[in-house]
Amino acid sequence: MIIRKYYILVFLLVFLSCKRNFIPLDSISVTVTDFKIDEIDYKYLSSKSKFQYKNENQLINATLNTR
Repeated sequence: MIIRKYYILVFLLVFLSCKRNFIPLDSISVTVTDFKIDEIDYKYLSSKSKFQYKNENQLINATLNTR
């Protein structure tokens, strides 16, 4: 009986901890003055971004890889 409780606990931890939340843009209020920009010297830059556009007719997902 104790082993069954551990299986349930492990099952809940594994499946509930991997949830990925999406933050909609309309709930974020950011202004340009909120950012502090520091110049850095670099030789190589790599970045990844994901975008989602949704309106009443369509849903568009895009991934951007920049090197």
